[in-house]
Amino acid sequence: MALDDLVEQIKHYLNYFRASGGGVTLSGGEPLLQPDFVLALLKELKKCHIHVAIDTSRYGSVY
Repeated sequence: MALDDLVEQIKHYLNYFRASGGGVTLSGGEPLLQPDFVLALLKELKKCHIHVAIDTSRYGSVY
């Protein structure tokens, strides 16, 4: 999935996030195996003031 498409899908839930205090959790498999995509997604979600949590086993590339 393209980054822009994913961000647009997530933004549909902005009202819910604001009302509930929730946000996005990156999980499933190991998110850190895709460090460039995850970093880009985190930056875009931060611009939208969306809270993000990462569920990880801490296995991935280190910058």
